Amino acid sequence: GLVIFFLPGIEGWNLKIIVCAKGRHGSPAGCLLFQELMNRFACVPHRSLLWLEQRSGTRKRAAIWGWSDAYQRSGTRKRAAIWGWSDAYFDSAIYYLTSALDIQSKQMPLSEKNLDNTKNSLSYMYKTRGQRLQDSSLYAESIIDFQQALVYKQEGAIYDLISFSYYKLEEYAKAIENDELAHRFGATEKWIYLNNTSLAHAHLGEFEEAKIRLEQLENLLPNNSLTFRNWGLYYLLTGKLTTSLDNLEKAIELGYDNWEWLRTEEALEPLRNHPRFQVLLEQAPSSNE
Repeated sequence: GLVIFFLPGIEGWNLKIIVCAKGRHGSPAGCLLFQELMNRFACVPHRSLLWLEQRSGTRKRAAIWGWSDAYQRSGTRKRAAIWGWSDAYFDSAIYYLTSALDIQSKQMPLSEKNLDNTKNSLSYMYKTRGQRLQDSSLYAESIIDFQQALVYKQEGAIYDLISFSYYKLEEYAKAIENDELAHRFGATEKWIYLNNTSLAHAHLGEFEEAKIRLEQLENLLPNNSLTFRNWGLYYLLTGKLTTSLDNLEKAIELGYDNWEWLRTEEALEPLRNHPRFQVLLEQAPSSNE
């Protein structure tokens, strides 16, 4: 059987719920945090929520429909989402918060501030999960979460994240489109916008547009290593290997230190066996430094 213990918390009897499976002799055979229980009952979430609604003691059981019930029921789900999120049960957290929003949308006026708060929280959850996927190089999956985050809140930083994922997927036209939106929302400074879009246009073979943006970037950052890094990639993509190496060496001279990019960027493949490029990579600090 299951034994449910309620420990008092800040908002009543809702801080933590420990579920223990009793063994044959009545002693606990094992315990689970409530978040794990939520995951197990994700297919029939009303069961775990029913336990909360019956025992939370905040008002009455979920029997009377109306505003007070909507607050209680959505609040229960929001607390369940917070527990799941704090313990990294992201799928459960998003599920319960979406459920809370559904209740609020149906039973509360559109002007109710709780609606906006829940939407902002959902956007944050999707964005954060998307960033974790992005950090794991799951770029296509991250875009799905970022786009879902935008459903609940339009935010320039999210468009910037989408642009990065598209860039890594080599979908440069979509990367540019989202860079434009990020910049329009004020999420990126002009030099970042020019840096990102100049590289994307160069990858697309749109060299004239790339050159215009690189010249604008150089006007903003005339002695910046990033500017010369970008010129190096631009000239490489146009087939001018010597000029590319000149600019990459200048970038290193000015302090460019993204050695991982120099080692792994696929567009630099034509330079891999070039003696000047190998000498350039030898300037990277050793792992012991």
